[in-house]
Amino acid sequence: MQLRNSQINLSTHLYILFGLVAVELLMSFSFLGYIHTSTLSVTFAFIPVMVAGCLLKPADSTILGLVFGLCSMWKASATYVSNVDKIFSPLLSGSPLNSLLLSVGSRALFGFIIGMLYVLAKRSKKHKIFWIAVVSLFGKNIHALIVYSVMGILFPDLGYGIINTFYEFLSLNNFITMLITSFLVLLCWKIYNSPFFERCQQYEAVTNSMNLTKQWNYFAILTAVMILMLLFSGAVALYFVNRMNFMLMANGHTLPETTYYDLLHLQIQFLLGILSIAFLTALIFIFSRKHAAYRDFEANTDALTSLLNRRGFFHILSNFLKNLNFSGSNAHYFIILDVDQFKNINDRYGHQTGDRVLRDIAAYLKDSFGEIGSVGRIGGDEFVVFIHDLITKEELETILRHFMHNVHSIYCEDEKISCSIGVASFTEPKQENFLYQKADEALYESKRQGRDQYIIVSA
Repeated sequence: MQLRNSQINLSTHLYILFGLVAVELLMSFSFLGYIHTSTLSVTFAFIPVMVAGCLLKPADSTILGLVFGLCSMWKASATYVSNVDKIFSPLLSGSPLNSLLLSVGSRALFGFIIGMLYVLAKRSKKHKIFWIAVVSLFGKNIHALIVYSVMGILFPDLGYGIINTFYEFLSLNNFITMLITSFLVLLCWKIYNSPFFERCQQYEAVTNSMNLTKQWNYFAILTAVMILMLLFSGAVALYFVNRMNFMLMANGHTLPETTYYDLLHLQIQFLLGILSIAFLTALIFIFSRKHAAYRDFEANTDALTSLLNRRGFFHILSNFLKNLNFSGSNAHYFIILDVDQFKNINDRYGHQTGDRVLRDIAAYLKDSFGEIGSVGRIGGDEFVVFIHDLITKEELETILRHFMHNVHSIYCEDEKISCSIGVASFTEPKQENFLYQKADEALYESKRQGRDQYIIVSA
């Protein structure tokens, strides 16, 4: 199964997007995103926005820009920040709308613009990596240009504007940030286009096709859990700050109202950082689960038809036979079929044609029985079906006639494609070996009577 990275499936897209949101939160509320020392001050919190633009779409980098802006706005809302930083907070600036446009709007605009620049860079046929590197190298300066420009328009009294971008461009901090940003974005791009990521795509696509989870339900539950975790985090933060205040009061100290607010403010930042780590850990766990499911799928799947192989089919059959229910005249069925004169097809038209015929039959079997049973290919041109739903004999015959009609439509020049089918029906628990034997006897009888038909016997 080959998948192109330009056409990643929806769930993989959402995993990357949610993962980058978690990384953005972690970088915004830790030293991973902000390094401040007496000699160096470097900011990296905008990098997830650029990675989203490079790997995904402008809409995704815009979402990351919104998250980046909201984090910046939250941090600027503490009472101990500088007067310049206060303009990023609607609570402290005196101009709530302007602050919202500056802190959130400018970052969302940066996300959109950087996403569009990456779209243009990826359209280059000969120098794609070069242009991606250029956008990555100057992404930090594009961010500064947008923020300083909006500051100059909305808060002109502070004296900031486009000229500050050029001052910052010449600094050592900017040079270091440009190199690190370019390296990290190109590294993500390299991983995204690597065989490793392609295998991850295979894990995701295969496990989705196995219906291990209902994707929309899964993401709805995940979103609800995230919202609940945020609410619980706020409750935990409020509790600890209250207990801290109570402890200080018990020891003769009284916290001013602003200090109490700042403690709560920092506690929420801390918990959001911890939540982002927990979410990233959960993503790793989900990937590990899908990897294990895919490996199990490989071990139990026929490579040619993607049906269950002998090992996988009889493993599922064994588990089902232990827990079957029986009622009334309805029955379960074990079916064996093979392709009539299949050796002649291979000899006359070649193995490629033979393989195509087998794949077509496998597809029709899956369409006919996939929702009510398990389908496998146990070798050569021999297929098996176990119907675990209770159905009547009449319902089974309708399905079999429809399946045989589809088989007759398979094109193979002047060769008519047909199948001989043996069915063992049972209304009480049976051993799998016994069912196989009875169905095989019915298959043999079908061939003896002229092929291209089904025989149903009671087991």
